[in-house]
Amino acid sequence: MVFGMANGLSSLISELVLNFSRDDEWTWSLEASGGFSRVSLNRLPTKDNLMRRGIALSSSVCLFCGKEEESRDHCFLLCPIIKIIWKKVWSWWKSPSLFCPSLDDILKGNFEFLDNKLVSKLLHVVCLSLLWHIWRWRNKILHAQTESGETPIRHEDIFPSLQRMSFLWTSNRAPINRVVWDNWIQRPGVLI
Repeated sequence: MVFGMANGLSSLISELVLNFSRDDEWTWSLEASGGFSRVSLNRLPTKDNLMRRGIALSSSVCLFCGKEEESRDHCFLLCPIIKIIWKKVWSWWKSPSLFCPSLDDILKGNFEFLDNKLVSKLLHVVCLSLLWHIWRWRNKILHAQTESGETPIRHEDIFPSLQRMSFLWTSNRAPINRVVWDNWIQRPGVLI
């Protein structure tokens, strides 16, 4: 068993090429470019995109708030339900009270209130993780089998899951081994 796992790991890293002339970066293996381009290029199957492609839907409203049309920016940033989660993130990272980036700024990791490049990268990872959590949450609601099954999903708080997932990503990739859960929860921007 262990020998088979070692061979599997060996085959995974056999074609790995280290490039010392570039900084480490996060990439998305499902895109040829390595970037999170489906969101940045507005290619996700949000309801407005599906309708533009001629797909008939029973409703075009947001699955979270049920009021506005579901578009990329509404789904990931502007929906009142989603804004609550972003406010938790900005509060967690001690951003200025008037900090209100666009979705494009979030996707590019433009956080002008952070001077430290590594801390900015960490926050970018958190934000990308949140985008993934939002899309996953939206799809769980969309594909719920029954209305009674949809209700508990709709009332989920995805923020704790975001903190756990981003902690795992960070603690496994951090240049230091001192990423501790309590510090991550209380002062994530002070870890470096």
